[in-house]
Amino acid sequence: VEVTVIQTTAIDITVPTGTTAGEMAAALTTTVCNGEIGCQVVAGAATGRRLAPDNNNRRGLQSSTTFTVTRELDSSSSGSLAPPTVNTTNLAASLGVTSVAAPTVTLQEVSVEINVISEGSPSSAAAQSQAATQTAAFTPSALAAAVPGLSASALTVQAATVIGPPQPP
Repeated sequence: VEVTVIQTTAIDITVPTGTTAGEMAAALTTTVCNGEIGCQVVAGAATGRRLAPDNNNRRGLQSSTTFTVTRELDSSSSGSLAPPTVNTTNLAASLGVTSVAAPTVTLQEVSVEINVISEGSPSSAAAQSQAATQTAAFTPSALAAAVPGLSASALTVQAATVIGPPQPP
């Protein structure tokens, strides 16, 4: 059985004057992902601009940009399912600025992919029985009953699929 959890989080943060969205994405990758395999940060569109003083007390435009953090967690991962935290002190240091405004962090989605690999013919009674068992176990109501606080209405489940080798010519 292989289980992969994919977590998608939005980080809405003001990009400091003189800093590009690419530089902020790289700094967030360093700060939030911290070298974690399967973690990436992508810059989205700027959502607004405002005048703010820079490091030399000059006024300049700062834009608020939403960054998407995608984390893939599996059995070898040490990360948690909690939304990532942003250490603004470390982020400011990575950017070479004195400070960074606190971001808004919003968990957008958590998806789970479960692969069960069984050897044998996909048309065998054993494979069909296993597919039926998996389909029953992974209905929204069954998952909600198994995980406290999880609502069946918040779940989308794709039915189990039996995949076999290609048919000979």
